[in-house]
Amino acid sequence: IARPLDQTVLVAPRIAGDQPDWNAIPPVEFAGWGPWPGAVAADDCWAQMRAAVGPRGFHLLVEVTDDVFWQGSNGSGMWQEDSLQVAFDVDADRPWQANNVGNGFNGHRITEFGLGMASRGGPAVAWRYRADAPDLRAGVAEPQVDLRIERRGTLTRYEARFPWPALGRADAPADGPTLGFALLVNDADKQGGRHGLRLGDGINGPKDPELFPRLLIQGTP
Repeated sequence: IARPLDQTVLVAPRIAGDQPDWNAIPPVEFAGWGPWPGAVAADDCWAQMRAAVGPRGFHLLVEVTDDVFWQGSNGSGMWQEDSLQVAFDVDADRPWQANNVGNGFNGHRITEFGLGMASRGGPAVAWRYRADAPDLRAGVAEPQVDLRIERRGTLTRYEARFPWPALGRADAPADGPTLGFALLVNDADKQGGRHGLRLGDGINGPKDPELFPRLLIQGTP
């Protein structure tokens, strides 16, 4: 019996300190994995990512090559511009429950963020779109996220640390379990319309955390 592989396992190495050595973590180039609505030319939009798990939070580095850069929404509208959307399920290994019982979405703590700038060169903003987790709110900026966005030439560099409490966890997960994780690169060329790249499903199209890829947490690289 032949079946398509419907689960992606990505590696997020554990680090001991507060800053990853990004040079020690191989990048994952995902421009061809799931472009939408169809193929996206490399000179239009291309991306790679690195991730790490630290004691204080989840670290993410995404580098995007984009010929047209358009950011200027300081809040929920950034999904319509050049930006990132990042979603997490910190309970990816738990069975799904039939109904919501007070601990997130069907027993899973789900969050989704938009990452962008108020204007080119302006302040970086992490906006929480979804907060299916106790004590977290959706539709607000999350100042706990340490976010830096730099644009040099055609390269946009997003570096973020998501503190575990901002994802619904008190502390870092142990080695071995997986972390549900999905990433969307929005490319909003003013004349060409909104399109982009995605690492996994669950954000663009059906908002379904069961479709998130998994990040495997392992020891120090």
